[in-house]
Amino acid sequence: MAEALLGLRRARRRTGASSWSAWRDTADPRLMVEQFVVASWEEHQRQHARLTERDRARIRAVHALAAPGTHARVVHWAQVAPVARAGLRR
Repeated sequence: MAEALLGLRRARRRTGASSWSAWRDTADPRLMVEQFVVASWEEHQRQHARLTERDRARIRAVHALAAPGTHARVVHWAQVAPVARAGLRR
């Protein structure tokens, strides 16, 4: 699993990710998480358009490694910009 996941690093970086990491759950070593950062949600949408067929095949291969009866879970997080409060200085 780790090798397949590491194969995604190049694709993510090539298509616009500024950073990439892979994490393994210490309580359940079968559980792994891929994390990558792009500048914005719009940039992530453009990133999909830049994927090659080889990139897509690598993603499918990682998803296929999910435990029987489960599936790979995709979660998107968006950074929250700080909000200035009235009357408060930064």
